[in-house]
Amino acid sequence: MFRKSILAVLCLFGVVGGAVAAELQTGDAFPQLSLPDQHDQVTRIPQHTRIVLFAADKAASDLLNDFLAKQAADLLPTNNVEYIADISGMPGLITRWIALPRMREQPYRILLAKNAELVAFLPRMDAAVTVIRLKDARVEVINHVSTETELARVFN
Repeated sequence: MFRKSILAVLCLFGVVGGAVAAELQTGDAFPQLSLPDQHDQVTRIPQHTRIVLFAADKAASDLLNDFLAKQAADLLPTNNVEYIADISGMPGLITRWIALPRMREQPYRILLAKNAELVAFLPRMDAAVTVIRLKDARVEVINHVSTETELARVFN
């Protein structure tokens, strides 16, 4: 009986562990995703969103925040852009006492992925912002940008 229970648990974890989200591709529908922002307001990615900017690591986040600091405060909403930051790897104390207070000072919304599994489907590249262009809630183009000049082109 004990061995059957162990086997059942292992099979369950095998199925769950093997269920990895497929990476988003051109032509895919963008999933209906709800995430909290830096003010703990849960927000669903709106259907009219044209661009999703995804920062999967600190370097990408720093690049995007440095760029946005030099722009008009309404750049993202005016252009129907959503910004998602994966903060799942950040230690809790750093998040709570340093990162979130800094994020709350920003005039733009940052959707926060506190659990990496929620955004595992999003393509990523080290030290680059993932730019996902949407049309009618479907993925039209996926690019990665690693300079402020390339980020500026996203909005032109």
